[in-house]
Amino acid sequence: MPKRFQQEGYNVFAAVKIFHNGKGINETHIPNYAGQFGSFGPMPDEKISTYPGHPLWDWGVYPERDDQMPDYQIASWAVQKLAKNKTTRKGTIFWELALRVTNLMRSPQKGQLSRMPFNFYQTLEK
Repeated sequence: MPKRFQQEGYNVFAAVKIFHNGKGINETHIPNYAGQFGSFGPMPDEKISTYPGHPLWDWGVYPERDDQMPDYQIASWAVQKLAKNKTTRKGTIFWELALRVTNLMRSPQKGQLSRMPFNFYQTLEK
């Protein structure tokens, strides 16, 4: 479908796991594919929480700044692309995925988890 949109005169851009990250699939089927932007990273060297299991199942304040998060980098990339590609015969189509929507376990201090009216991290520890 992305290539068809391009053939019809649209600018087509995408980032992250559009076709679920199969090796080479996104690059093959999406014109102007921008990559993973760090996927689920950045990840701390050691787990923050005491919850056992895979490092993805960890939570806490990490990293230090929003601009270190993949979602921030994806949004910045999209803004830049939109600014450069304003004129086409039909328009621009973006496919992108905000990763923290699917794995909201770590965020900077000013991120959304720290704004909740309860201690989210402490609740997960119980």
